[in-house]
Amino acid sequence: MEAVLRNCLCFVCIGLCAGSRFEDLSRAPLVSGLAQHLQEIFPAEPALAVEKALADGLVRALDDENWSLGDVMCDRDFSRLCPEGWADAGDGSTCVAPLSYQGECGPELQFGGLTLAQKQQQAAKCGTSYACSGSCTADSSKPCPLGWAQDTNGDCLAPAGYSGRCVGRKSFSGMKNSEKELWAKLCDVTWPCRRTHGDSAEVERTSVKSEFGSDCVVDYSQACPHRHVRNGDLCQAPAGASAGRCGLTLPSTYNAKEKAAYAETCLTVWPCVGATQMQ
Repeated sequence: MEAVLRNCLCFVCIGLCAGSRFEDLSRAPLVSGLAQHLQEIFPAEPALAVEKALADGLVRALDDENWSLGDVMCDRDFSRLCPEGWADAGDGSTCVAPLSYQGECGPELQFGGLTLAQKQQQAAKCGTSYACSGSCTADSSKPCPLGWAQDTNGDCLAPAGYSGRCVGRKSFSGMKNSEKELWAKLCDVTWPCRRTHGDSAEVERTSVKSEFGSDCVVDYSQACPHRHVRNGDLCQAPAGASAGRCGLTLPSTYNAKEKAAYAETCLTVWPCVGATQMQ
């Protein structure tokens, strides 16, 4: 990354003298703030010329270091074990390709112990990349969007608090992952984050499906998760509960989308519509 930035600055100085022919890429996170700094160094140059020269330098530096534009248009999170769309096998080293993968690499690859540069190179070789910082890897192979429940017919039922532009009952059967992802964007929903094998085992261990049944429509208008007790602005887990990954309390002021995200991340559930909840 440092080499890319260093080369970019070298090419920018050349570009300010020779002109630029590339699109404006000067706002990529990698070169954030450089346009203003260069404007101070070259005050006689128009701001547009400085930005184009910076974009020119960035593209040429990326070519020199064999990086793609996508690797710098967001802050790639190389602290993750696996590239976007690949599943962590749970052994701290192995990543499993999605079922739809048709690239040059095998179905399993070792990413454990690789440096940042090695992860980037291995991902590029396999035709994939790492997710941007702050994002999760959405798993559109799941039957329903985040917070939606699947009924006995296989349809997905929106939670009680859903206020998006689309229908509250939808069948995703037969839809490609790309079609499901597009529907999610249009309808203001998200797909669950991809879990590790360890997470899946924990979900199975803590499952409450037998209590709710498959026709449960999750009620995110309820302040607290199932069996939690509301105490002012907090929801308190029941006595004897394990702290798990998210602790024993959570705010009772979350909106519906925040509750769905909490339920997915923290392996907990909200009651069904019509269920009585402790206050």
